[in-house]
Amino acid sequence: MQTIKDTEIITADTLRAALRKLNITDLRVVALETVGSTNTLAKEMAGEGIPTLIVANGQTGGRGRLGRSFTCPDGAGVYMSLLLYPSIPAAEVSRLTCLAAVAAARAVATVSGITPFIKWVNDLYIGSKKLAGILTEGSINQDGSLAYAVIGIGINVHPADRGEYSDIATDIETEGGRHTHRAELIAELVSELLPMIDADPTPFFAEYAHRASPIIGKRVLVKKGDGEFYATVDGIEPDCRIRVKSDDGNIAVIGSGEVTVSFKM
Repeated sequence: MQTIKDTEIITADTLRAALRKLNITDLRVVALETVGSTNTLAKEMAGEGIPTLIVANGQTGGRGRLGRSFTCPDGAGVYMSLLLYPSIPAAEVSRLTCLAAVAAARAVATVSGITPFIKWVNDLYIGSKKLAGILTEGSINQDGSLAYAVIGIGINVHPADRGEYSDIATDIETEGGRHTHRAELIAELVSELLPMIDADPTPFFAEYAHRASPIIGKRVLVKKGDGEFYATVDGIEPDCRIRVKSDDGNIAVIGSGEVTVSFKM
């Protein structure tokens, strides 16, 4: 299958134009044809102290959680990272993943007309197939405060050969969404996410729980350390952790940094 590219090439100028339409003018914009990883580049730029949007037409070393790879065919998706300096406690940096998931789901729906759900903790899905993934990284100062955060987001927009992931991935165009220009989608996502960063997260966490509600009742394999057990998702906590009930009736509340959870959707 051939990649279907946008008629409008993503450049720094086209991104700035799309952002200006949504009154976003205070981000440095970096647009690249190809990069190993937008997150890696963002971390290299973090010491400059400038909030930055990095976008690439393709990635050769896209990464997901737990070191998993993320296939990024040229021109077929959104490959972006936001370098930010949030005034939130370092211990709460994981909440940025939840906010980014909500912002990405909103943006996809606005621009394309399709509505993905959030597959806990950091993916967007349509049915049983993955549409997008999020990887949040950061650094902590010696005093325990958050030095910076990098929010990496990949969204499959156009059909493409995604190699070993082709059977489990989908894209906006395949799902019947309107033809989507990537610059427009990126700008919409940024405009949704930026106001959330330093705001009270409570309403966004509630929206996250609603958008992730299809996982409730699903069977999961929970891996913690050297052990693992099967459980059923019993609910989503107000802080976006999930509550699971093991087969022996025990209830556990788990966060993304504690365990690996495998879902069968």
